[in-house]
Amino acid sequence: MELKHLIEFRVLLILILAHFIADYPLQTNCINERKKHLTRNNSGNYIEKQWGEKIKGIFNHLLVHFVMLFISIFLIKNYSDIIKFSYAKIIPLILLVVFIHGIMDYVKEYYAAKKVLNSSSNEQKNTEKAIWYLGDQLVHLITIFIAFLFLTGFNEWPEIKSFIEQLFLKEKLDLDFMIIDIVLIFLILTIINTQVSGFLIGILLVKPGPDGAQENSSLTVNYQVKKDSFFNSTPATTVDLIESNNRSILDDSETRINYIRTLNVEKDIKNYGRYIGYLERSLYMILIAADAFEGIAFIIAIKAVARYKKFDDKNFAEYHLIGSLLSIVIGIINGLILKYII
Repeated sequence: MELKHLIEFRVLLILILAHFIADYPLQTNCINERKKHLTRNNSGNYIEKQWGEKIKGIFNHLLVHFVMLFISIFLIKNYSDIIKFSYAKIIPLILLVVFIHGIMDYVKEYYAAKKVLNSSSNEQKNTEKAIWYLGDQLVHLITIFIAFLFLTGFNEWPEIKSFIEQLFLKEKLDLDFMIIDIVLIFLILTIINTQVSGFLIGILLVKPGPDGAQENSSLTVNYQVKKDSFFNSTPATTVDLIESNNRSILDDSETRINYIRTLNVEKDIKNYGRYIGYLERSLYMILIAADAFEGIAFIIAIKAVARYKKFDDKNFAEYHLIGSLLSIVIGIINGLILKYII
């Protein structure tokens, strides 16, 4: 089957790209936190938010999606003759897509909140979070695909159906992508390769805390030191550094006092690992697409050298290995897709 210059396919790419942009780069940490159903009380325990607060958080997120989808369809409609529906029909369709998105987000957060509140350890298993995360995105993409079929009047459905069948049968496909199609696919793959997969890897690898939190904005250190000993007034960046520097005092001092300090973890420092992961997977994707496989070994060697001293910790070594393998697999898959279309 030949799928040459299928303009309708480009419409689908634009809608998918609009979804990913709204769901990742434009979904700030603030918006993500407002969507959650739980908050902390003065005692530090999780409690459920008021219904209005939860809806307001999701509404802010859905507003971004509505704007992105409307802009995308507006551009398609005004610069091509693919979409022949009036805005009186288009806007209700966009609202329906956004509404389904909101329902899915609400159900996902509702389940997560109930799991945390009803669990004896106040945590939701990482495997459950990963399943909900992937299922949530799958529902969103299916909804967008159905909306795409409506917008194009189902004119290309027979050809798309034949394309899907031949794809699963592994028959040879004659695809002739234009430059704009390649750019759109590259942008989609870049978001999937960085942020989409980054969140998935984070869910699978990060160990939940005792209160169900994946990340804490602060760490509290409670340890004893010798009276009148001198400490720098600037908090250290890690708990390990403080404990190791004062271990002799903790072990040998006769007169002890309790010293409690809360360390605020710098947001930029916490995100370094995430940004490194983004860059790492992007390089894997580009290297695979360019047939420069030897470059992968070079990246792995750099990571190993940078964290060599930490490999004495078995837990860190296993964490690093699993994270690296996941990044390699994801980068290779996206690289093969990119290589196929260019």
